[in-house]
Amino acid sequence: MVHTKKAESKRTFRLLIIQVILGCALTLFVAFAYINSLWSQDYLHNVQKFWEKGPITDIILKSQSDSKSNFDTNPCPDDYELATQSKFAGYVAGCDCSKSDDGDYEGLIVGSCDSNQTFAGCRDIDSQDPLAIQIFNGKNICIQRDNDLSFYNLHRPLISLNAESQKHEAKCDSGYKLCGSDDQNHEYRLCVLEDKQCPLSNIKFEIDAESSESKLVKEDKTTQLPIISLQMSEYGPPCIVEDETNVTPDKKEHDLMRPEFYEGCETAIENQYTQPGYKKVDGQQQISEYNIFSENNDILDKLKALLYYDVGQHKNYYYNLYQMSYPHWSYSCHSKDDRFPITPNDIKIVIANAKTVREYAVTLLSIGIIITISYLLNMLILWLNMIQTCRKQNTRNCSLFRYFFTLIASLMAGGLLYYMIEDSDMRTSDYLSKNDCSNDEILNNSFKTMHVYFKSLNKKHYVTIIIILLMIALDLAIKIINFYYAYQKKKNLKTQQLQENLLDKNDEDNENSKTTPGNNMS
Repeated sequence: MVHTKKAESKRTFRLLIIQVILGCALTLFVAFAYINSLWSQDYLHNVQKFWEKGPITDIILKSQSDSKSNFDTNPCPDDYELATQSKFAGYVAGCDCSKSDDGDYEGLIVGSCDSNQTFAGCRDIDSQDPLAIQIFNGKNICIQRDNDLSFYNLHRPLISLNAESQKHEAKCDSGYKLCGSDDQNHEYRLCVLEDKQCPLSNIKFEIDAESSESKLVKEDKTTQLPIISLQMSEYGPPCIVEDETNVTPDKKEHDLMRPEFYEGCETAIENQYTQPGYKKVDGQQQISEYNIFSENNDILDKLKALLYYDVGQHKNYYYNLYQMSYPHWSYSCHSKDDRFPITPNDIKIVIANAKTVREYAVTLLSIGIIITISYLLNMLILWLNMIQTCRKQNTRNCSLFRYFFTLIASLMAGGLLYYMIEDSDMRTSDYLSKNDCSNDEILNNSFKTMHVYFKSLNKKHYVTIIIILLMIALDLAIKIINFYYAYQKKKNLKTQQLQENLLDKNDEDNENSKTTPGNNMS
C-alpha cells in the first residue's frame, strides 16, 4: 500500500470514526448506567436536613393586630422564630377593558395596556408581588428551638433488664436526664443534659372547661420523637419539596393569577408528593383561606378589586396545622448491643459518600463527552488537511495534543472509578437494606435502592474500563500503523535510492567502457 500523507490521514480518519462511536457509547453508557439509574438521593438529603434541626422546646401563640408583615420580619419574641409562614403568590399586570367604548377591546387582557387600548378607555391593573402570610386566626405561631441539639447529638439511653421486675429500664449517663415516653416504649426516649429542657414531642388543642375556648397543650412524654417542624398547610400535609405549596385541587383559575397559586405539589420523591411524617395537630380548628387572606396584608381587598375575581371561593379552601417529629431511627439499629450499630451520624457519612459517588458519576459523564468532542475536532482537522485547507504541521500538533489529552482523561476516568468503589460502603448499605431501621417506608426503600445501585457498580465499571481501553488501543493502533507505513516508505525509498545509485553506476561503467577502445581491443 502506498504511504502518503493523504493516505495516512484517510486511515487515521477511519479509525477516528470508530473512536467517536466508542466515545458516544461511553457517554451514553455512563448517562444511563450511572446517572439515570442513580437512586433518588433527594429524600435522603431531606432526612439529613431534618436530623440537623434543633428540637422545639416551646410554642407560643402571639396575638397580632397588625396585618402588615413581610418575609424578612420576625414578629416573635427574642429567642423565638416563626413556626410557619406561607405566601400569596400575587398576580401579573393586566388591562381592564370592561368599560371600553371600542368593540375591538373588551374584558380582561393579560399584560399592561398599550397606547391603543388606553385611548379606547381601558385601564391598567398593576401587578402584585408575593405577600407574606404569617397570621392565623389573629395569631403568630412562634417556636423556640434548642439549636445546640440535633438528632445527631441527642443521646439514646442504655436499656437493661431489671432482674427483679423483669422489665427493661432506660438509664442515661451521668450528667444527663431522661426525656420522652413514660411507658416501656424506649424507642422514643432520649437523654439530654440536666440543665437542658426536654423537647416537646406532641402538641394538641383542647377546649378549656372554664372559658370554653380552645387552648394549646404542650407535651414532652409521648411515644414520639421531638417535634422539629410546625406547618400550616392547605388541603393536606406540606409538599415533599419545600419550594412547593399544597393547594386544593381544581381551584377556580383567573387570567392574572400566577401559576404557583394553583400548582400545588407537583414534584414527587419516591412517588410521594407530600412529606411523610407530618400529622394533623389534634383539636386544631381548620381556618378558611378567606379568613387568612382577610387578616394578612389586605390580600382579600386586593382580590376584591380584581376584575371578574370571585373572592367567595376562598371560603371553601381550608388550612390545618401539621406537626412533624424527627424521622424515626430504630433503637435496635442504634444500640451498641448490635454487632454493627448504625447511628444517625453513620447515616450522615453514608449520605455524604453517596453524594460524592453521584458527583464522580457526573464528572465521568463529562469526561466521556469531552473525549468524544476531542475526537470530532481531530476528525475535522484531518478532513481539512485532506482537502488541503489546513497546514500539515497543525494536523500533527492537533493529533499529538489529542493523544496526550485522551490518555490523561482516561487516567482520570480510571481514578474516578477507583474512588467510586472506595466510597461505596457495601457493608453499611447491605445492613441498611436488610434491616428496616425506620418506620418511614420511603427512607427504608431509599437505602435498599442505594444498595442495589452499589452492587451494580462493579459490572458497570468493567464495561466502562473496556470501552476506555478500546479507545486507548485504537490510539496506539493509529500510531503503530502510521509508524509501520512510514517505516515501509522509508525502507522503500532507501531501496529505490540504492537501485537508482546502482543503475547510475552501471550506466557510468558502460559509458567508461565505450570511451576506452584500448581496453576493448585487448
